[in-house]
Amino acid sequence: ASRNPAFIAAMERMGLGTIDPGKGLAAMAALLGQTSSGTSAVGAPRRLTVNVFLWKNIARGMTTVDPIFQEFIQSTEIGRVGSVAAAATSPIRRMAGRRARGGVQGVRSARSAAAAPRQPMGPDGTDESAVLEVILSSLAALGAAADASSPFMDSGLDSLGATQLRTSLGLAFPAVDLSPTSTFDYPTPRDLARHIAAALRSDAGAPLHPAAAGERNRGGDEQQPAAQAPPQEGGTDCLQAVIEAAASITGATLDADSPLMAAGLDSLGAVQLRSMLSTRFSLDLPVTLAMDYPTPAALAEFVAAEVAPEGSMGVTAHPAPASNAPGQQLQDSCTSVLGVAGCYPGGEGQGLDGYRSAAQGGQDLPTPVPLARWDLEAYYSPEISVGRMNVRFGAFLSGLEDFDADAFRLGHAESSVMDPQARILLEQTQEGLSQAAGRSAASLSLNCGVYVGVMHMEFLATLASAGLGVGPAVTAGNGMDFLIGRLSYVFGLTGPCISTHTACSSSLVSTHLAHTGLLGGEAELATTAGVFLMLLPGTATGISQLGALSPVGRCRSFDAAGDGYGRGEGCALLVLAPMGEGEETGAPLAYLVGTAVNQGGRSSGLTAPHGPSQTALVRKALDVAGAATMQE
Repeated sequence: ASRNPAFIAAMERMGLGTIDPGKGLAAMAALLGQTSSGTSAVGAPRRLTVNVFLWKNIARGMTTVDPIFQEFIQSTEIGRVGSVAAAATSPIRRMAGRRARGGVQGVRSARSAAAAPRQPMGPDGTDESAVLEVILSSLAALGAAADASSPFMDSGLDSLGATQLRTSLGLAFPAVDLSPTSTFDYPTPRDLARHIAAALRSDAGAPLHPAAAGERNRGGDEQQPAAQAPPQEGGTDCLQAVIEAAASITGATLDADSPLMAAGLDSLGAVQLRSMLSTRFSLDLPVTLAMDYPTPAALAEFVAAEVAPEGSMGVTAHPAPASNAPGQQLQDSCTSVLGVAGCYPGGEGQGLDGYRSAAQGGQDLPTPVPLARWDLEAYYSPEISVGRMNVRFGAFLSGLEDFDADAFRLGHAESSVMDPQARILLEQTQEGLSQAAGRSAASLSLNCGVYVGVMHMEFLATLASAGLGVGPAVTAGNGMDFLIGRLSYVFGLTGPCISTHTACSSSLVSTHLAHTGLLGGEAELATTAGVFLMLLPGTATGISQLGALSPVGRCRSFDAAGDGYGRGEGCALLVLAPMGEGEETGAPLAYLVGTAVNQGGRSSGLTAPHGPSQTALVRKALDVAGAATMQE
């Protein structure tokens, strides 16, 4: 901080100086070299006097300067550090003597004199240039060098300085009730001068900040002058204005999709950005503008919509269901599948096409556990025992480390500690939404729900085993809430965002929630996915104790030779929409007609299935779909 000019300037405006670190350390070293009697090694007494108070700057905040502080102002050399002898007569003693003689009167501070060089002007004849002169003089007294058109914040005026400026102007123009946010609502001296001059010319001298003016205009008072029509500018003009305003505040190079907060826009800058855009477009923008619309593109779209004349915005009609859709009676229970994405084991062809080819060719996908996951020989045992697994095989994805972080505006430090399941979900969501967009004549709605079935989150333990501490990036890169929340954040989706962890049914339950959420009007679009990776041996050894794993790592469903299940990795994703959406450019990939969810209740064991409950579940799903069971 001592090397930061902005920090030093801010401290000096408050009346606090700084000490050069080198000189300060040298002084401390000299003191530490003294003997216990206070004498240095060479015998000369040393005494350290440090004064970091900038009395002149402190006095600027006083209406009158007490004589004792005036004496300090006249006699103290600011920032002096070194070996000095004690003053023979202290300022306090001299001041005490002068007080006894009554020879010193209060002295007005330099700031007060500069802030109020003249009496407040009356409503008539008050001109903007005269007010501007007072504002610039007040800024100079605060140590903030600015010209009439420079933003206050660019001149070094911080929040405390803004408060001091408002107080100073309040003394100069008592008829004007300045808002605490005056320097943000009117971000340049000229803007503020125009506001004050207008207030002085008004009948009551009332504040004319944007919020108050907006309330009056909305009140419909016929005696009020008509509000100035906002400039009719297109989206491109709005976007350019937003980018320029944000860049002037953050000092960063921005493009349309740059997150404002990531570019350095803090809460103070957000207030300034709102003020600049409110003034630029003659709008009363919400105080949460930068939080609600976190990129220049999103913000510009909102501003353009506010600027556009009422009734000029087009309305998109929902298309009618296609003729090849299910019967009309299914409308209330049917959703359309507009996009499908996924990755599965299978070497180079890990996408849907590769998986389809592997399935058609009857390929055997399980392989021995890769060394990159864990040392198989250290954990394998043909006999079930604690800490050991009785299976050597699994179906594994390859290339988990391959990820294009730049494509999702993620830094390397962030993406490298992110759960690989999160990276896979980002990639598959992008693929699924792109496919769905190709089937829709209109842009996909951002009112899109995100539903993800997920079980184990093992990557955090993997990082810990590698000795990596838990920092902010690690925390945000792991955990179910971050896993799915990042999808909504990256793609700007505003619908429900829900993770499900219901063991083997996790992704099916997420699909049910997505389907019913669309039918219930909770969203206009939905992604539903399941993702699973095996990164640590602990889960496999634990499941082995239950006797649930097949020793050969294969599922043999409906086969008398079945001896357990085999574990595999992958991710599958669907993009769903209410029936009829997206069908104008082609039939959906499929229809989801009915879903249902229940639980086994009191079965033979906690992990054991319950046949009657499963039968009831299938019957319920068919009933919802309007179909009848062919066989009980």
